[in-house]
Amino acid sequence: MAVNSQLSEKELLNRVVHYEARGEGVIGMALVALTIFNRQAIILANNNKGPGTFNAKGSSLKDILMGKNQYQPVSEGKVNKNISAEARENVAKALELARNPRALQSELNKAGLSNSE
Repeated sequence: MAVNSQLSEKELLNRVVHYEARGEGVIGMALVALTIFNRQAIILANNNKGPGTFNAKGSSLKDILMGKNQYQPVSEGKVNKNISAEARENVAKALELARNPRALQSELNKAGLSNSE
């Protein structure tokens, strides 16, 4: 299924994070977001030497999210569906956690996971 090409990078990120881990709560969504940011960091660290890493065509978040067979909500077209205001708030919290490793680790510890897990 084709993804709506009019979706902004931010909106695509919000929808992928939501649909990929909505049943896992804010922490689960933060972990998904972290994998996306990590993929981007890996591509940028390799000086974006051509397409292919994670099937991305480039180093932008949109390129990474649109990589063939990388994220189920993209390949299934779920990202074409809007998300609720409440879901947006949870995604915003998840993205904030993903961008703050100490805060994410603290939340994981509160959930009963050790630093090594």
